[in-house]
Amino acid sequence: MRARDDPVISSADMLLLEHWNHDSTLTDDEQRENIFADFVVLDVEGQQRYRQLKTQRDRVRRLTERFTHSDFVSWLRTSYEPSPSAEAAFSAIASVLQDKFGENTILDDPRLYDFGDDWQRIFLRAPQLLSVEQSVEEYNEALEEALHPESESESESDTSDADACADPNADGESESESGPDYAPYHWAMVTGRIHIIDRITLASASECQGPDSGKLFIVWYDACGRVVRSYRETVNNAADITAVDNAILDDNPCWLNGEIGENYC
Repeated sequence: MRARDDPVISSADMLLLEHWNHDSTLTDDEQRENIFADFVVLDVEGQQRYRQLKTQRDRVRRLTERFTHSDFVSWLRTSYEPSPSAEAAFSAIASVLQDKFGENTILDDPRLYDFGDDWQRIFLRAPQLLSVEQSVEEYNEALEEALHPESESESESDTSDADACADPNADGESESESGPDYAPYHWAMVTGRIHIIDRITLASASECQGPDSGKLFIVWYDACGRVVRSYRETVNNAADITAVDNAILDDNPCWLNGEIGENYC
């Protein structure tokens, strides 16, 4: 078995193997979540060691928790409150995905994913979502480039400086007023994206959930599961970008108009 090509083995599984205690009084689920809590707080450098251990076999988890699908962004249902209208709304969402992709792409099991508003618990059940495939060097290089993009040329920079000195009301002032563009930095920090079906998604307009009723919660997150940007989008539009790579969405309204996470404000 070649771990590099195995969709099951991940860096998080390597940490699980290293810290698993066969004599623990905890249930397997409890011990597994406790160990994965340690993975959640690792940064890219902390993950590096476990990337290097991916040639080992993984400890088996439920198949639904070992999922990986290279073509689709994961859809996760986190709300299971009994309601005929909610079930009808969910069935409609499932039908949209079935028609578009010919298969069920939703993580839907109340025994595993009944998280309510605490959707980030998915990273304790499926921490492979946080795995970064870049080496520390590659990651840091991309981050440095995002934070300090190279100037077009020294001559253009000199010309720009001279123009600014000649005209204090030139472009330099307007750029200062608009502030720096953090979008490249945010993109560099994004590890993945998840589409969440929560209580607001399954609510009808009459259930007082406001203009976001019926809309999916789209989240871009970093290597520790922190929100980089998030946006409420219609189910159809969210389905349209399910198989679209993040890098192609830099001018998509979901990204451009997304709310910046508290760790990135």
